[in-house]
Amino acid sequence: MDNKKILLLAHDGEDFFKARLPFAKFLKAHGYEPFVILPEDHYTEKIRQEGFHVQHSSIERDSKNPLNLLKSVLEIRKF
Repeated sequence: MDNKKILLLAHDGEDFFKARLPFAKFLKAHGYEPFVILPEDHYTEKIRQEGFHVQHSSIERDSKNPLNLLKSVLEIRKF
């Protein structure tokens, strides 16, 4: 398998940058191509500068609205 892609979801750019960036770098070093989906914030460009593909989303972490959940699932599926 030459083209190993992996999708990483985050509800916050700061959280991803501080906690998950080392894991994303590990994946990249081991032949994976990480894609990141998260809401746009001031960490988005920093993550891009680290060499990752970033897609913006409207994922809401604490939403209990089933329509928001469906919207998020469709958004992820589309990506």
